[in-house]
Amino acid sequence: MAERRRKFYGWGYEDQGPNAEQQQHMAARMAKRFGLAELKITPAPTEADLKLRAPRVKPPDSLASICSTGTHARAEHSYGRSFRDIVRAFRRDYPNPFDFVAYPRDEGDVARILDWCDSARVAASPYGGGSSVAGGVEPPSGGDYRGAISIDLAKLDKVVEVDRASRAARIQGGVFGPASRINSVPTA
Repeated sequence: MAERRRKFYGWGYEDQGPNAEQQQHMAARMAKRFGLAELKITPAPTEADLKLRAPRVKPPDSLASICSTGTHARAEHSYGRSFRDIVRAFRRDYPNPFDFVAYPRDEGDVARILDWCDSARVAASPYGGGSSVAGGVEPPSGGDYRGAISIDLAKLDKVVEVDRASRAARIQGGVFGPASRINSVPTA
């Protein structure tokens, strides 16, 4: 079964959202509400619409199996989900995309990725849920880097430990909240 893909240009999954008839209805209501002429609906961008810069660096062979240089992955990880981010993505404006995306399976993979980044002078940005509205997931635009990668933490999605007495927890960076597995977590 194919894995659902998140939209690279906004919130949600590619198979979600209003259909064409619903979009027309919303546009008509908004135009009427604000006293505007008919609103033109811009189609959502597709991968084929994007002209991303070629990757400046590629993953080393030792990490290639957990990395992607695909257009969708690079576009999805280059912006968060603030209004500004969604507008830039919808306009197909990607002047500084990540060179590739790494998908570590465990903490050992994260260490290997960061070691390689350090030795190769490549900037690394963590990507938890991708909902950043403060530019925190964007690749750096300055500095003395040969390239930039996004480290997608989606597979690091566990609540590791909960100390109910102190109300402290150890939670991996890819957890969406609230995590449904919290009841099966070891407690201190």
